Parts: sequence; structure tokens; C-alpha cells
Amino acid sequence: METLLHALRRRVNSRHLALARLGPGRVLMRVSEPAPSICVTTHGVGGICVSCPLLTHNERDSWRVILPQGTWTRAFLRGLPGGKSKHPAIARLESYRSKTSLTRRQDRALRVAYDLGYFAYPRRGSLGDVARALGAGRSATLEILRRATAKLAGRRYGNELKVRIAP
Repeated sequence: METLLHALRRRVNSRHLALARLGPGRVLMRVSEPAPSICVTTHGVGGICVSCPLLTHNERDSWRVILPQGTWTRAFLRGLPGGKSKHPAIARLESYRSKTSLTRRQDRALRVAYDLGYFAYPRRGSLGDVARALGAGRSATLEILRRATAKLAGRRYGNELKVRIAP
């Protein structure tokens, strides 16, 4: 956070910048001068910056942006300012997936397992029943259910599970 604030103070005139600390790691900022074209481009296509493009190369590893699905990537690339190179270097293009949001397959597997009584006590449905209903193998079904329940536990406990306690 301090690196970002330092970079902003260097690049933006102090009369155009207002900062208010909201707590640890949280700052409310208002920039009243026109944003750099790289920020306008990101905002224009509905993107979210994960790491700030205002930081110099020494202060960051790479610029990461989350874009909406579809043709927005081409619009984003067309709108980037053309510096020395007309073609920006893209190291990796991948879909964004939260560590705690379930995929459609995981959500369906949990629903089927719940409906068949896999999570009931005493258990009414077996792993084989769930696998047959999903049209998948037992090991694949178990892996899907494990990852899904791990995501649900991550939502519930978040950062509380930092240390593994030996039994």
C-alpha cells in the first residue's frame, strides 16, 4: 500500500490528490486530474487492475488486469497507449477464478451429493451413487467434492487456517 501511495504522490500533483486512511491496508483516494490513458482503457472495458500500472518496473513484477469475458480483450489491447512497441507483451492470458467461488461442475456435484444423501448421517448415498449420477468416475467425483468443500471451508474460515496443528 505504501508503495502505491508513494508512486501516486510522485506522479500526481498534490492539489489533485486527496487520500484518507480507512484502516490497515485500506485507503480512500480521489484523483481529480485526468487519469492516464492506461487507466482509462482498463476502466472503459470494465476491467479491474489487480496490480497498479502506475508503478515503475522496479516497484512491481507485472501488471495484472481482470477483464470481462468475451471480446473485451481486443478492445482493451486496442485502447492501450502505443509506446515503443505497438504489441504489448502478454505473458499469460487465462480466465480468472476466485479461490473460493465454485465452478459449475463443483456446484452441480455438491447439489447431487447432497440430494442423494452423501453428506447425511447416517450416509444414504455412496460415492458410487454420486459418480453415476454425474457420469464420472469415483476418483474424479471424490476430487471434485474435495475441492468444492475446501472452497466452502475457505469461505467460512478464510485466513484463520494459517497454521496446521498436529493432532
